[in-house]
Amino acid sequence: MKIIKETKFTYVFAAIAVLLFCKTCLVTAQTPRRLGPASDEVIQKALTALKADMTNLKAHAAYIHAMGMSSPAVAAQYQKWMAEFPGDLHIPLAIGTAYYKATMPQPGDFLLKAAEMDP
Repeated sequence: MKIIKETKFTYVFAAIAVLLFCKTCLVTAQTPRRLGPASDEVIQKALTALKADMTNLKAHAAYIHAMGMSSPAVAAQYQKWMAEFPGDLHIPLAIGTAYYKATMPQPGDFLLKAAEMDP
């Protein structure tokens, strides 16, 4: 009887540990790892890769994350690029998608602009 009680306790403890671990993973899965900017070297490398191919969505994501998701400079730069390249769907799509995936409040305007360009 003592073995059964110890086994039940072990299973209950393991189940609680698993539930707590899963709950933590769900919360952190949507939170960006870094909200602030990376080093100048990382930002410059990401910008160089992006300027080489403005249609590369992975390069956009790398630049956005290097600059820092919460940085107002990111949105300002993308506004400039949208004015400079008004027909390029990749620019508003990249920033809108990055904000959306990070559950940030800003994706709406950028994604609407992308939808207007390619309905």
